[in-house]
Amino acid sequence: MNLYKQTFLSFDVATKSLAYILINIEIESDSDISNINNFINYIKNNYDYSEILNYVEILEGDVVNLMDENDKLSNSKSVEKARRLKNITQRLLRNYEIDKVYIEDQMAMKISNVRILENLKMEFALEDVEVIGASLKNLVYYSDELRIQNYYEKYKTKYTANKNHSKNNFKYVCEKLNCNILQNIKKKNHDDISDAFNQIIGVIFNK
Repeated sequence: MNLYKQTFLSFDVATKSLAYILINIEIESDSDISNINNFINYIKNNYDYSEILNYVEILEGDVVNLMDENDKLSNSKSVEKARRLKNITQRLLRNYEIDKVYIEDQMAMKISNVRILENLKMEFALEDVEVIGASLKNLVYYSDELRIQNYYEKYKTKYTANKNHSKNNFKYVCEKLNCNILQNIKKKNHDDISDAFNQIIGVIFNK
């Protein structure tokens, strides 16, 4: 048996904040799965959502303010957002060997979010980076009770259902991995860090 490990970084973009999470997935195989695409395909073909958690290690994650709470969007604030973003990305690139980067796509009408997306793409242009549609994370569930269909039946809007689905699935992950990452993040941002994590798993199993 050979041991293979890949490091995944995922971003969820908001108007004033940026959620990110960095994880390792480490598995054993007789096959050569050192290539990132072979690694992802191997997981897809041999595990399910719940099983893969046995091989996941959360290295770090946070929701970082790119603007102060009461700041309004302006050209000067856009520069400050870029500086704060640069500090995050440069530290991550300096401290980790990252095999795959996922960034959630943004609607064109959200101009500020699109700017952050474009900045992230430039920061990781030399890495293996993909821009991912928002719907893939909604397919993730770590137990039958956590399927998205149950949340669509419970909540009036898809937006609220999607957010609660993501949060509850990630809370399940944290309990299973004995991880206290949510304790250091404001409750209003729990859905952001949850989206960042579930995006990785959603892409691996559904793209």
